[in-house]
Amino acid sequence: MKAKFLIFSIFLLFLIGCSQKETVFRTVYTEKPKNFDPLTLDAYANLINRNIYETLVRFENNQYLPVIANYWSLQEGLMILNINKNIRFSDGTFLTIEDVKKSLERNMWHPERYFLNTESLIDSLVIHDDNFLHIHFNTITNMLHYLTLLPIYKIVDHEYSMENLFTIPPIATGEYVFDEFIHDKIVLSKNKFHRDFNKNRRSPDIVEIFIESNFETQYQMFIAQEIDFLMNVPIAAYKDIFYMPDITIIERPSDNILLMFFNLSDGEFSSSGSSSQTNFSNNPLKDRRVRQAMASSIDIKGYIQNELAGKANLLVLPVLQRLYGYPVHLEPYNYDVRHGKNLMSEAGQSSGFKLNLAYLDGRLTSSAANLIKESLKEINIDVNLSPYSVVDYGTTVRESKYQLYLQGWSQREYSSVRHAINAFFSITLHNYVYFYQSEANYPYMRYLLSRLYSMNEYDPLLADVYIELSDLLYEEVYILPFYEPLDIYILYERFTLDFTERYRFIDFKVKR
Repeated sequence: MKAKFLIFSIFLLFLIGCSQKETVFRTVYTEKPKNFDPLTLDAYANLINRNIYETLVRFENNQYLPVIANYWSLQEGLMILNINKNIRFSDGTFLTIEDVKKSLERNMWHPERYFLNTESLIDSLVIHDDNFLHIHFNTITNMLHYLTLLPIYKIVDHEYSMENLFTIPPIATGEYVFDEFIHDKIVLSKNKFHRDFNKNRRSPDIVEIFIESNFETQYQMFIAQEIDFLMNVPIAAYKDIFYMPDITIIERPSDNILLMFFNLSDGEFSSSGSSSQTNFSNNPLKDRRVRQAMASSIDIKGYIQNELAGKANLLVLPVLQRLYGYPVHLEPYNYDVRHGKNLMSEAGQSSGFKLNLAYLDGRLTSSAANLIKESLKEINIDVNLSPYSVVDYGTTVRESKYQLYLQGWSQREYSSVRHAINAFFSITLHNYVYFYQSEANYPYMRYLLSRLYSMNEYDPLLADVYIELSDLLYEEVYILPFYEPLDIYILYERFTLDFTERYRFIDFKVKR
């Protein structure tokens, strides 16, 4: 009798399991991902990739946690990693320490990963006893931070393009795998070899991603409940969605900031709208008073209130407010046109001059560029606007042809001001716009930067260097930060969203 009851109970559980409907989570992207290389800079591909690929370490709740690495030890110039060999790839094969080494090597020398500068950080990768990977690096840095950015995957002899995505899909260890791709939809399903496959049943079983460039169409899809989640909701649509029933509205500081930086070098600069060059050897932007006048004459706070409905944070440095080390002792530049005119007069520039502003073409950057143009008329600076596309970004910025650049800058929230300033100065400004070549203050700033890079992350004196460097950047107005916007997301209440980084599909929990 007991045996019959046990068999019946097992059969009943089997029926319940079979009858449990797969949960489908549906969202929409504005653009089709260009490729799914794990190192791509394509923003929409990266939203998917963080669910396909895993890293050795992740940063969550202000601590570093193991993912593919079991544990690690860190000495000066050496990190030793122990790798979890019980992890399987999505094709069922076990991950090996050789796979980890090959991934890191490709990450180090991949052309699209230049912004991490890992080749200059890592000297060598050496396997010891088939269990430990020794990373020898040549500078004092937070190597754990870099390991949170570098994905691990099986190296295959093909490019991760959209064309071969489903004939030869990426082989990785994340929770999801590519299942289907048609013209306007990408489908992901759970990776059955993932170690949490039977544990994390609250995350969606299937993810459907539609491609639709028009926000109005996206919005109508959401209203018709054809999708469950809508991200990057424009401010203009905020009032319409505020009173919608059965939805959750999430506001979260973006990982991006908008800023303008000045090209202070001598040389010839492009004239907007033509191929001619304008000699600008006596560059007025080299005078700090001119830069301060420009900062005083742009009403960024009013712009945030009027154009962005207050959904942005005003900045004093080109770093996210929530980063450790943000200079809370500094106030944003005060909007005061009269003070700006006085500074221009002191600098001998009361009659004004012409400038060319290059900006990455987009709805918000175009609006901010027009704000700059109209504001600087008040102090007799005539600004020509030159939009450029993402495709032209490298040549536009590297060639240093313009006096002003307006662009977004993306930062990881688990970074620190130290990481952000390091990246910003060693890459964006140092390599692209040689703005400091004739600046009297640059040797001192270089000294502060060298101190910043050489100090341990938890050195008690680090805060003093932060403050001194922040004060110098603020006073000199080398960069004029605008704001960090709030990202607005909406989703139906049958799902919840727990943020870890930006979001991953495993952060969406199905309400049972």
